[in-house]
Formats: sequence, C-alpha cells, structure tokens
Amino acid sequence: MRLLNGELGHRIKNLLTIVGAFAAQTLHQACNLTSANNALAVRLSALGKATDFLTASECGCDGPAARHPPAM
Repeated sequence: MRLLNGELGHRIKNLLTIVGAFAAQTLHQACNLTSANNALAVRLSALGKATDFLTASECGCDGPAARHPPAM
C-alpha cells in the first residue's frame, strides 16, 4: 500500500507540473483572458483524453479509448 501511495503521489506531482506548464504557456501566448481561458480548456481536455487512452491501454480495457487514440 505504501508503494502504491508513493506512486500515486509521484504521478499527481507530475500532472500538476504539466498543468502548470500548460497554464504558463497559455498565458504567455494569449492576447486576452478569454482566449487564454479557451486555449487552456482545450489543452486540459486533450490531456484528459490522453490520460483516458493511456489508462485504458494499461489496464487492458476494451473501451473506445483503448481502440482509438485521442484527437489532438
């Protein structure tokens, strides 16, 4: 259980690093807050779809995510 908690903590920290980088890049490139909000929402959605695809592949699930890569 300790190993599982350690791995989960590590993955969460990695994910937060990615989200922070998404936010920084989005705010740096955006002309205004509305465009930044839209761009960040698209990036986070793509990250969610990629995560679904990877976790479905890892568990051997045969759902739609396991058959089709996420659209980016």
